[in-house]
Amino acid sequence: MWALHDTFLLPTVRRHNPIFWVFLMLFHISFLLLITGHLELIGDFRIFQIAQHEVFLGKGFVGLILSISLLFFLFRRFVSPNRDLSVPEDYYLLILLFLTVFFGSQMDWARRWYDYGNLPIVEYREYLSSLLYLKPHLSSDLTSSGHSFMLVLHVFFANLFLMFFPFSQVMHSFLSLPMNKLRRG
Repeated sequence: MWALHDTFLLPTVRRHNPIFWVFLMLFHISFLLLITGHLELIGDFRIFQIAQHEVFLGKGFVGLILSISLLFFLFRRFVSPNRDLSVPEDYYLLILLFLTVFFGSQMDWARRWYDYGNLPIVEYREYLSSLLYLKPHLSSDLTSSGHSFMLVLHVFFANLFLMFFPFSQVMHSFLSLPMNKLRRG
């Protein structure tokens, strides 16, 4: 239980740097909500039939919180002692994530602010599956919606992030719980 507590609540970070802890919690909660929302792109799950919601959770608010958190993490790296510990890959990772979130949020905001219309989830699913089969295809409904360029940029930066992910420090997301368990005994 202590390993779970250390991994998910980060008590040491909260004790030593409470502002950073708040942004970490906002980032991780928002990221979890976005992953949950994007599960609809894969298929219909039973949990989503109970509570209907859109891919764009929070009407862009979740993306905004994630963007602000990422900007905080990026600008934090320009100040010592973080600047002395940062390597170019840290900046690259944060910029890639920010651009992915930014264009994802822009799709939702453009839909609401500029009346680009609503696309059914099926259109997004078809585009995602065409990417998975390495035969990208934008349907006519998707290209006529007005935000296809934002979708393509969002997917492009997400793919760059996924390519960079295994070689980055973000692998801690898979290793933090086992490491805390080893440390706690």
